[in-house]
Amino acid sequence: MKENFQWIVDRLKNEETSIKETQELLHHPSSVVRVNAVDALARRSRDGLELIEDLVTAAKHPKNDTPLMGTITVAHVAVASLFRVGTQKALAAGKQLLDEWPEPDRSDLLWYLKSESPFADTGRCSGESPPALEGANLS
Repeated sequence: MKENFQWIVDRLKNEETSIKETQELLHHPSSVVRVNAVDALARRSRDGLELIEDLVTAAKHPKNDTPLMGTITVAHVAVASLFRVGTQKALAAGKQLLDEWPEPDRSDLLWYLKSESPFADTGRCSGESPPALEGANLS
């Protein structure tokens, strides 16, 4: 029997999964399900739940290096999620991952972070770092 990925994604987006189930879905065979699980954990982290380590683990997991669209990967979304959470611990974890990210994928990650709407600030000059990335090694 074929699994209904859309049903799982809908449940993640509507916050109809428990934290435990969401954490388990980080290991799902489908990258689409995994990226939605990352987003769901990030939303819950913003509500004060401590799920930062799960996002860091997702960013580092080799299975999440698979491209979603173009060069963007689940791992990139996990790093961006840490910056979106915005707590001191999440920002520190995101900056550490960014500093340690290997080339040539690091350039793709930086492009993604700078182009993502939560980080892009249209009032800034092109090429400047978005506020959430200040203090990170962007070279």
